[in-house]
Amino acid sequence: MVHNLKQEKLSKALDQLSLRQMQIVGRMMQGKRIKEISAEIGLSERATKYHLKLFQDQIGITSQLQLVIRLLELRMSWTY
Repeated sequence: MVHNLKQEKLSKALDQLSLRQMQIVGRMMQGKRIKEISAEIGLSERATKYHLKLFQDQIGITSQLQLVIRLLELRMSWTY
């Protein structure tokens, strides 16, 4: 039950992502690092981390690893 609530919160937050956040999160899902992502989307590493932190705060996650794991779990739940 708790897991489903967390996934629902994440799913809703994904629906509200800004364009920059979508670009960052999408590239994180591809396994790219902040430095690579920043170069690809034309932002400083600091700005990229800022956008990522806003999203993490919104869903109550404190690390990038937690975020990627949660996103992968959500993606897996969409395939079933």
